[in-house]
Amino acid sequence: MTQDVTRREPVQPLMDPPPVAPYANHGRTVAGWALFWIVAAGAIVIAIGAVSDHWGVIFGGAVVIAVGLIVSLVLRGLGHGQPKTSRPVPSLTDPLTGPVPDVR
Repeated sequence: MTQDVTRREPVQPLMDPPPVAPYANHGRTVAGWALFWIVAAGAIVIAIGAVSDHWGVIFGGAVVIAVGLIVSLVLRGLGHGQPKTSRPVPSLTDPLTGPVPDVR
């Protein structure tokens, strides 16, 4: 028994490469590490509160996480985060056929 199976490859739009290479620090910035460690500490506090069944400790851990987000945003604003660049948005054009339709 044979089957005629036609396999269709997904259409992937061609994109122009960015004009500038992305930063090679992989997010390892002071703001990123501060966010990580403060959120990790908040998660540990929440876990301790959950195990000991103390809602105040759980909410305290949530507050620690919220403070970590604020600290990270402040550090980013002070220049200790990922540098901002103004790059043009890649276009969805194929050099041979013109605009590529959005297939999402």
